[in-house]
Amino acid sequence: MTKRTSIHENMEKLLMVWLTEKQLAGDTVTEAIICEKARAIYADLLQQTPGTLTDEASGEPFKASRGWFKNFKKRTGIHSDCFHCITNSTAKELKCGC
Repeated sequence: MTKRTSIHENMEKLLMVWLTEKQLAGDTVTEAIICEKARAIYADLLQQTPGTLTDEASGEPFKASRGWFKNFKKRTGIHSDCFHCITNSTAKELKCGC
């Protein structure tokens, strides 16, 4: 289990703001797009934090893996269909029923 850092927490807060903006705009996002945005936000935060080039806890760069995405959804309580996500496994658009 990887220890979560303050950079992870800040990245997820900013990611939720971005997701909310996308939802309000009626945009469709995929898991891949969300993970790509998470990596970009994380990289920006690392650049803004002096002395950090990699993940503070593991010494490795943040990957935004499927495991991270699954846990992110659990932590935030979001559901894929609330963001009009397209699942990578079926490529079928899910309608928001929230």
